[in-house]
Amino acid sequence: MMEQVGYDAVRRRARGGAESATPRLPLDGTREEILRRHLPLVRRVVQRLAARKPPHIETDDLVSWGIVGLLDAIAKYDAKKEASFSTYAQFRIRGAILDHLRSLDWVPRSVRQKASLIEKVSHRLEGTLGRPPVEEEIAAELGVSLDAYQGLLTRWGR
Repeated sequence: MMEQVGYDAVRRRARGGAESATPRLPLDGTREEILRRHLPLVRRVVQRLAARKPPHIETDDLVSWGIVGLLDAIAKYDAKKEASFSTYAQFRIRGAILDHLRSLDWVPRSVRQKASLIEKVSHRLEGTLGRPPVEEEIAAELGVSLDAYQGLLTRWGR
């Protein structure tokens, strides 16, 4: 016969309570020991982000910014929140790297999105027309005036 388990016991297991297979322990060791132990985590996050990094950014820079994120995670981790440190640290490491990359980018996100749209429309028109489109055709396809289109190009830097 199957043993009945109460709702509270199931919740404790799901939340990492007393009956959990992997209890949540506070970080052990000095800050430097914790940092050294979790450096492979920084490398793993950097490897995932390195494929999409700008060409002028070195991988070592990403690692440096990731270490800053790891130090921040070590300082702000709260074991009472019932999340494993490595999961928490991954988010902090990735966030620190992306924040730094964003701070280096002087082009606002909205302009970058519009530039991407212009490129897509341009490629689509080139395939349809069999030749590179002129500015008037791109502006008409985007539904903007020629002046507005040229203003976008100016803000984008093209």
